Amino acid sequence: MLGAAGVAVLTRGNIGAMKSSLTDAKTSLVGAQKNLSDAKSQLKKAQEDATAATATAEEQKALTGKLKSDAEEATKKFADANTQLESKTKDYDDLKDKLAKMTNTPTGLAPDEVAEKMKEYTDKLQRAEAELAESRQVQQTLTDRMKDNDDKLHTATSEVERYRKNVARGGLSGRILAVNPGWNFVVLSVGDKQGAAVGANLIVLRGGEAIAKAKISSVEPSTSIADVVPGSLRKGLSVQPGDTVVYEGERK
Repeated sequence: MLGAAGVAVLTRGNIGAMKSSLTDAKTSLVGAQKNLSDAKSQLKKAQEDATAATATAEEQKALTGKLKSDAEEATKKFADANTQLESKTKDYDDLKDKLAKMTNTPTGLAPDEVAEKMKEYTDKLQRAEAELAESRQVQQTLTDRMKDNDDKLHTATSEVERYRKNVARGGLSGRILAVNPGWNFVVLSVGDKQGAAVGANLIVLRGGEAIAKAKISSVEPSTSIADVVPGSLRKGLSVQPGDTVVYEGERK
């Protein structure tokens, strides 16, 4: 009987151990499934981010192409306006010379004929003066338009180059929105629209003093995630929401 009781106790112990092992196995399985689900979500997000970045880069390329076309058209119009301005300036100067000669040099014409000619030249001179002023205004407008177009083209070209090299925009700055101390990452208030890029090195500031470094690991349109660089955090401090971040490449 004692032997049977001992076997029963051992059996119950084995069953308990098996149940515990089974519970642990189920917990591990649930954890593995969650990790797999998280990995799939991260992969999907990375693919979406890549697609969005590619689309934005293509938009910038299309804009650059249009701006180049506009620049060529504006240059042609500017050249035409210069030719017209030169022609109207010459007409205006010729009329002034004719009027001056008629006023100061005998013409052999009767006084009434001289008066009629002078009135004709004066009227033509006034019209030429108005046309000259209009041509100058057109030229100035085209000059301003060409400058504005050049500025836009430079900006668009810079953006295309930034997307091609995946480089953060100069002067990038923002703040920390949230902190995950367990995984050592932070959520930032700047994203693709503000010029953030994966791999950009950042300085974390508090009160104007550097307290840590971070590196962007994921970018969305208006936010991004950055890992706090191990060993960069000042002793006795922790990164907090509200801290400022600036692009390390632009900090003096």
